[in-house]
Amino acid sequence: MYDKPDKTHGMKKVLDGKKPHDVNASFSKELLCVPLAEKHEGMRISASGILNRVGGNLKFGAQQMHEHLQQVATRYYAGDIKAVDEFLQLYCLDDDRPNT
Repeated sequence: MYDKPDKTHGMKKVLDGKKPHDVNASFSKELLCVPLAEKHEGMRISASGILNRVGGNLKFGAQQMHEHLQQVATRYYAGDIKAVDEFLQLYCLDDDRPNT
């Protein structure tokens, strides 16, 4: 049901070559609405603007991270809240993750 991280490229591709805003994804029929924060009104930072400018030895990793962030956004807003946990585990940001 949910895409799991693979061993070579992190999160499996769910976009099939489409841009995130072109995907009409539905992962959870039980979840009618994902939890949302208040609309951010302050300064915003473009992930693509930052990550697409990275060069040298870090370029591939930055491109992968940008793709993964787009996938997380698409899946999360479609109701797949596990996408956030997968991303945090993939990028070793899960030190405070509860044991399941």
